[in-house]
Amino acid sequence: MSSTGTMRGTPKRPQSNLSSQFNDSPSNIPRPKLDKIEKDLNKKRSGANRHRQTRKAPPGTVAALKPNQALQIKPNTTVTDAAQLMAAKREDCVLVTDDDERIAGIFTAKDLAFRVVGNGLKSNSVTIAEIMTKNPLCAKTDTSATDALDLMVRKGFRHLPVMDENHDIAGILDITKCFYDAMEKLERAYSSSKKLYDALEGVQAELGSSQPQQIIQYVEA
Repeated sequence: MSSTGTMRGTPKRPQSNLSSQFNDSPSNIPRPKLDKIEKDLNKKRSGANRHRQTRKAPPGTVAALKPNQALQIKPNTTVTDAAQLMAAKREDCVLVTDDDERIAGIFTAKDLAFRVVGNGLKSNSVTIAEIMTKNPLCAKTDTSATDALDLMVRKGFRHLPVMDENHDIAGILDITKCFYDAMEKLERAYSSSKKLYDALEGVQAELGSSQPQQIIQYVEA
């Protein structure tokens, strides 16, 4: 583990035909295989949701950034199956887990474009284990949010897996989502401040008092 609270992987427990290959239309997705993956994923999500609902995230931590739920697949999944699952769920990243449900790797849309399509590989004959980024850096839920985001910027990561104190998968950070969430908070804060400022000016106009002006000066500072 680094000083920023990140760790690599997780410890073990004691396009010629691209449009047709990766068509995200539900009618073109092999349902039995996809249904099994979705069923397993829903079980993991329900357990993770129950765990998250019992605890409030400490301010300033990765948990407070509300990591997204992560799609999970196995290393022997073909690239085609992984791409179809990602398309069906409108996700651009999946975590690869081993038999102990620990993070073994990460596979992203960028990997699909550069490592598979760019190299002319056949997606239906290549497994995720051959393409994924193995033992990715991970953050913990209690890692400083600033440290985690700084790591993502410095390393050029769009996604960062997140684990809880038991080294179970807690979700995945998407730096794009974090950026937009931060912008929304700033906009809400600005809107609230402007409403307060306008209200205080109205009070000053009505009462002719100097106190609202002092408060306005405090708000502006």
